[in-house]
Amino acid sequence: MAIIPVTPVRKGNWLHFSWETVTNGDTCAPLYLNHNVSDMFMEVSGTFTGPTLITLNGGVTTASQPTALVDPAGTAISLGAAGGSAIRDAWPYMSPVETGGTAGMDVDIEIRMKIVK
Repeated sequence: MAIIPVTPVRKGNWLHFSWETVTNGDTCAPLYLNHNVSDMFMEVSGTFTGPTLITLNGGVTTASQPTALVDPAGTAISLGAAGGSAIRDAWPYMSPVETGGTAGMDVDIEIRMKIVK
């Protein structure tokens, strides 16, 4: 049960935020977004065990008051296997949340978004 730091990288007009080697019981540190962005998506890869779900939460003033973030259709983002999802809205604080994983779970999570100038 560790706090997994977020690694931010800027590549041209794109921001990449990643959390690597997330295991059962870990907490992902929130990212803080201070740019206008578009074209956002989350991608998860790795080993899922048990009923693992990776959801995405956001907050306006702090990461401690989370709201489930949704895809463009308005469905809460929740991945139970490797894959990805578009993100409808940018929130100042965003953080993936792992629930239900069991021993052996090991996933990498990445959020990408395009900076709007």
